[in-house]
Amino acid sequence: MSFADEIRAHYPEGLTGIFAIGGTRTTYILSENRQQTDPGRIEDFAAHGAYLQHKYAEFIRTFFELGGQNMIITASSFRGFHERGGEYAELVAKELLRLINDDFQTFYRENNIDPHFVGVDTLLHLPEDSAAYRMAQQLVNFQKEWNYTDGHYRLIWEIASIPLYSLWQCFQQMSPEERTLLDAEIAKLDQLEDVYHLLYRYFARALYGIDIPTPHLYVGTNKSGDLKWRSPLPIALTGGEYMRMFY
Repeated sequence: MSFADEIRAHYPEGLTGIFAIGGTRTTYILSENRQQTDPGRIEDFAAHGAYLQHKYAEFIRTFFELGGQNMIITASSFRGFHERGGEYAELVAKELLRLINDDFQTFYRENNIDPHFVGVDTLLHLPEDSAAYRMAQQLVNFQKEWNYTDGHYRLIWEIASIPLYSLWQCFQQMSPEERTLLDAEIAKLDQLEDVYHLLYRYFARALYGIDIPTPHLYVGTNKSGDLKWRSPLPIALTGGEYMRMFY
């Protein structure tokens, strides 16, 4: 039995990991830019984006080849769309569209990966003429057109999520009948753990659009000497469940 087969047997629900990949700019500089007069200055952001796309693809493929089934990657924070001004926000929006470019679509198909995009509801709150709104709408439209297939690996890109905003939207969109039904399901349970798992299934389905097990592991960055927690949506849904965290 291969290592991947052992992982799949141990996690029949599908090994699910959260990944907050940091230091991408530093990685590019050390690999491609260190011979420049000013290594920290990236002149060609297209080359920078293409380099990172290749590295992300390698990392994603490795996780699935090792037995993973569901992968959540935090691709950006909502802060990136306002903290450094409009010009930077446009650059971020443009780079994030690489996630659905021809090369990535080919990568998804060749590796039986179905991509999903969550958190973009926050960006749809912005003015329609903003780069962030237009980018988010393209991701939404892409999901409507993609041919999702049972049994494929699932890759969830977390984009600019604000969990409290998304949860508020869930409540706003629930019909009175849905609330009554959920209340009735909760009332049947007398174990708090069962209540949590019921609510997790409900809200994970509402926010991700698919059923995702409670994540088994989180891999983040300790860049600059501290431990960062940078995946707002999946962490907000964990409910304090036991989850291995690696840095």
